[in-house]
Amino acid sequence: MGLVDTSDTIKGPAEIYAEFAGWLDKHLSNGLPSDIAAVHFNLYEGVNMDFNGGRAESSETYDVQLAGCDRFDASDGDWPCSEVFTTGEDLFSVPRTKNIAHRERGLSYVTALVKKYLDEGEFADTLKGYAAVGIGFEGGDTQIICRS
Repeated sequence: MGLVDTSDTIKGPAEIYAEFAGWLDKHLSNGLPSDIAAVHFNLYEGVNMDFNGGRAESSETYDVQLAGCDRFDASDGDWPCSEVFTTGEDLFSVPRTKNIAHRERGLSYVTALVKKYLDEGEFADTLKGYAAVGIGFEGGDTQIICRS
């Protein structure tokens, strides 16, 4: 699945990708700890609160956190739990639109963002240099996007 049409939101796919790439560049530009063997994109279902004119408005999101893990074992689905680095509370939020309302569609959409970054991002070679790049919802299954 490529980047889906998000015409029901103000931001289009190109703008969301540009913001995602900028967020990822910010975290990768200073380098990651040397004991990282693999990276994982943790996904969460979130809610953004907007206070517009004193009135609170909420919107649902898919929140992305980058994690570095000190081990990788393709036969052990718990390898993403061995985090030695995360972006912490600095999450990247993808607006949850009607086109990606279901978790599976959200996962596919964020996976497409990561794959696009692996194809053309400034620090793509850094990510591809790790044993694996994985993605999945916190507490769920991990999909391997790239292996070296």
